[in-house]
Amino acid sequence: TVVALDFVGQVRFRISREVHFAMPDEVRAFVAETLNTLRRKRLIDFDRLIGMGIGMPDDLGRVPLPNRPDAYGVWSEIDVPALFAGLIDAPAVVENDAAAAAIGEMQFGHGLQSRSFIYTLISAGLGGGMVINGHYFRGADGRSGEIGFLPIPGEAETERTLQDAVSLYALYARLTAHGFAASVPADLEDLSPQAQSVVDAWLDEAAQHLYMPFLTLNCALNPEAHYIGGRMPAAIIDGLCDRLNALYARLSDRRLPPIAPVRRAALAIDACACGAGILPFNERFLPIREALMKSA
Repeated sequence: TVVALDFVGQVRFRISREVHFAMPDEVRAFVAETLNTLRRKRLIDFDRLIGMGIGMPDDLGRVPLPNRPDAYGVWSEIDVPALFAGLIDAPAVVENDAAAAAIGEMQFGHGLQSRSFIYTLISAGLGGGMVINGHYFRGADGRSGEIGFLPIPGEAETERTLQDAVSLYALYARLTAHGFAASVPADLEDLSPQAQSVVDAWLDEAAQHLYMPFLTLNCALNPEAHYIGGRMPAAIIDGLCDRLNALYARLSDRRLPPIAPVRRAALAIDACACGAGILPFNERFLPIREALMKSA
């Protein structure tokens, strides 16, 4: 997904293409084609363009995903800013996709009302990020909130991780195993009653898998909210949020810190792209979060 973003977060242009395991040359060609369209149609002023933000998973070429081609490992060796060099006369800034999504939510979504929140990104894999007191918290290695590689309790012998059970690819695999074709998010819209029953069962299991990791993060950070974003349809994310909130409601009599509500992110689908788009602005104009905050 490519968006052209202005300083107040308005998307001036958007284009998206579904590709499984896109290779670097393919991605560069798509971005180059998009930029040519923007120039030809004069949709933005390239003389005022200050940079390109790129959101992508860390160590992308080594992330274990179903049907990943061997050649995909090149993503872990490539210089990503150099890949896009020459396409625009401005620098490229690279960020983890879940971190970019959390930053997008912080700047343009529910973060305008919540100064401390947890963000979980459900895409091909499972990622996360944390915003504390109005600042994105990166952690020692820029991996705060990354719960996708946690082992699933009771399944140590299988070496399955949380993202093997809770991700778009996990849901596609569940539907396919029951005879329903699913390989892109659009396939998850307008499901038959039979296919929806498969999704509902998967949501029940996903809520159980996320229950303890989310609760642990909640107790450690005491956030105002926990937002879930990503490329799943809004109804599926809402279903997951409802199940998690129902589970946490049963803990109201325990001596726990207040459990933050789990909600669908405001920028659910395009959070990563919009968060990546704000990165060049942050680099140049907004080195601290307070620059965006209005004084009382």
